[in-house]
Amino acid sequence: MAPGVPIDGNILGTGKVSTVNTGYSKRAYVTFLAGNGDYVKGVVGLAKGLRKVKSAYPLVVAILP
Repeated sequence: MAPGVPIDGNILGTGKVSTVNTGYSKRAYVTFLAGNGDYVKGVVGLAKGLRKVKSAYPLVVAILP
């Protein structure tokens, strides 16, 4: 099982994340994380790569049960 991952925004009682659109682009890199913890390394690598190239868009990770 994947370890807990901090999430920006407010977690509602429904398990959904609420964020406020502050006028930024509606584009983002989106990936899904499911299964065992080995896939976390890939998401971390993706995040580091996007930071390294100074990506204009954020990374959104959807964690599936």
